[in-house]
Amino acid sequence: MRYATAKFYLESYLLGREPQIPLDIFPFWATRATDLIAQYTFNRIDKAQLKMHGSYIMSCACELAEHLYMNEGSENKASESIQGRSVTYEQGVPYRICQRHLSMTGLMYRGAG
Repeated sequence: MRYATAKFYLESYLLGREPQIPLDIFPFWATRATDLIAQYTFNRIDKAQLKMHGSYIMSCACELAEHLYMNEGSENKASESIQGRSVTYEQGVPYRICQRHLSMTGLMYRGAG
């Protein structure tokens, strides 16, 4: 499951701005963003959370996808796996992007509840 679609990216996130990510490869970057969001939210996002916080989650995925695309190959990578295609980024900009969009949802809460 991807948290953002190219349609949401174009129509709701960009709001008339030019896309930073070519639409034919947007699904790849949206998937990468979804993986990071899942990591930062401890896999808490399910259908109920998407229904309740969908616009925040989808906007986060779009901004994060743009950041990952624009910074591909940068030094933010802490580790990378070629065959498994997984990349781990240092907690920096990607984490702050998620905080900006998701902090009010409780999805990133680390404490006992």
